[in-house]
Amino acid sequence: MEYFNSLVAGGNLSGFQDGDFTKARFNNPTRLVFDDTGDRLFVADFNNNRIRVVYLNDNNRVGTLAGSGSAGKTDGPFLTATFWGPFALAWIPPDRLAVYDQGDQSLRLVDLNKQVVTTLVASSGNGTQPQPIPSLWDLVYRPQDDCLYFSVPAWGGSGSLQKLDLKSKKLSTVISTNPLLPNPQALCVTNSQMFLADQKLPTIYSVEFGSNTASSASVSLKPFGQGDQILELSFSDGILYGLQTGKNPFIRVGPIKSTPVSLATTWGFFVDNQNPGVEPFMTTQTGQVFGFVASPTEPRKFFVTKPSVNPNSIISFKDYNFDHLWKSYDNSDPGPDVMDFNYPAQKPKNTYRILLSGDSRTFVAPRLVPGPPYKDVDLYGGGFSGTLRMDTMGKKLELFLNTEAALRGVKTHYEVLEWNRKGYALSTYAPTELPPLVKKYNVDMVLGLVGLTGYLDYFMYPLTSEGIPAMYVDPEYILKPLSKRVPAGAAADLYARYKKKVKTDTEKFSYPGEDNYWGFICGADPESRKDLIEMAGRRLQMLTEKIKDKGSPNGNSPKLVLFFIPFRAWPDCAVDFWVDLCNQYSFPFLDLSESFNATKISYYPTATLCCDGHYTAYGNELIGNLLTHYLIENSLIPFDLPKKENRTP
Repeated sequence: MEYFNSLVAGGNLSGFQDGDFTKARFNNPTRLVFDDTGDRLFVADFNNNRIRVVYLNDNNRVGTLAGSGSAGKTDGPFLTATFWGPFALAWIPPDRLAVYDQGDQSLRLVDLNKQVVTTLVASSGNGTQPQPIPSLWDLVYRPQDDCLYFSVPAWGGSGSLQKLDLKSKKLSTVISTNPLLPNPQALCVTNSQMFLADQKLPTIYSVEFGSNTASSASVSLKPFGQGDQILELSFSDGILYGLQTGKNPFIRVGPIKSTPVSLATTWGFFVDNQNPGVEPFMTTQTGQVFGFVASPTEPRKFFVTKPSVNPNSIISFKDYNFDHLWKSYDNSDPGPDVMDFNYPAQKPKNTYRILLSGDSRTFVAPRLVPGPPYKDVDLYGGGFSGTLRMDTMGKKLELFLNTEAALRGVKTHYEVLEWNRKGYALSTYAPTELPPLVKKYNVDMVLGLVGLTGYLDYFMYPLTSEGIPAMYVDPEYILKPLSKRVPAGAAADLYARYKKKVKTDTEKFSYPGEDNYWGFICGADPESRKDLIEMAGRRLQMLTEKIKDKGSPNGNSPKLVLFFIPFRAWPDCAVDFWVDLCNQYSFPFLDLSESFNATKISYYPTATLCCDGHYTAYGNELIGNLLTHYLIENSLIPFDLPKKENRTP
């Protein structure tokens, strides 16, 4: 199940087993490292004395890379070689893996091309005498000088940052007895930077190299941020992250101050390590060993070992700045991003992105009985922004699509991003506001919730250079009589028939049919209905033209799919308008009316008493289920089922 927090491999109990990620077992997995492609995640399986690998491109299958399981320091072929407490790992492109064996304080080299394990024999910088590698904490490879760097906290002695030159095999000290970093511990390296944190002191430093051949004379420390006994560091999407002790294990390290990383659950409340009624997601203590690495292919996605919820497993979690929009968007001024969690613009591989757009129904999602653990729910006091993002229509659809894919073995992952406008018809804003988002986020489908037709825009707003109504009110324009605000074309024809039919002073109206919106639409004569359909359909057709070839780089244009759900304040005839429009413009259309009405009592309460009967969190759960079913059933999304294997019962 690939979601905001997901199992990568392993379980609660210790053991040794390869194979399916749900059945694979580890025994005190310590550190993690990726290969260049991000397809293989290597694991130092400490108590099993083995190097394991998780094949992320093969349904997270777990295999043993090297090690017989017996404790020792025998070199040789992968499965006959022995390790003695493999503790730390570093990937050396293109096909080698450095392993620190804690049992005999040695560095081993795993050659994936030759499939053999050898021992890196290090000598001091002043001579050729072989040197043991002290009890290091973190191990990284720096390609700029082809050296392994490792931090050595003061385990009863003087802490240091050391390096091993892979060409000369010489071991040297880079930082030692520095009052800024008396006990170097957490260490990470990016393409251009190295970061280092002390075992106890709060400041995190950027290690500045005066030359590619680092020595104590050419290295300086530049303060970068603060933390609380940093255990591990990792870098992703231009952000330095830390795993620290204390109440907030995960932090974004900032130049001025560090901020806690809030993690989301599908149930709508933050992962709370201090909640006595919930098993802690991750607990950290001084000196505790964790693996903590960033995905090389998906920004702000991290992999960790030994979480509290599964102590002998590897899990992943994402930092999409959940607390920024933890409660639903309140329809403030538009910005350059989706009205949602902070999804990275870069789309992960094997991911299908849907942009859900609609009106307030997509983001209103009140729960009716707030209380622990939903203590942060503001049911109605916060208005439309007082309901939890995880309860909204888009997040429920995202959850159910990924759950269904996981249960049926589909490799595609689904992300549902949201953009909506309270009180607006989809056609009002879609051709203007959605195309830039489709391009920025590489969207594959625009899924539009329809209802209001938006025909009134032609009488309320002046036309743009594209010949469609502007979205925002012009105060001088709106003060003009209705007859002076009628553009040529379908709107003029509609107005002429309306004026002739009502036989009253139409100047008192803001638009035709203002006195009976749905009655006007549902009771329209064939010609008027044709005009109404054109005014809404033309703008949606313009959207499809603007997003053509703007999404997936594989050449597949993003598609527009419309769907309708009954709404308490609207008559049944509302859906007929959208059926006719989609038939005329050949838009794929999902009518959820019958299914929603058939099941809404079973999901009671699906709607609120106030607020025009907006859907509740439970109503959105039903809608998310229905949309998942019909998107798959109608082959509107890629959902390739794996071929069935012949299995003996």
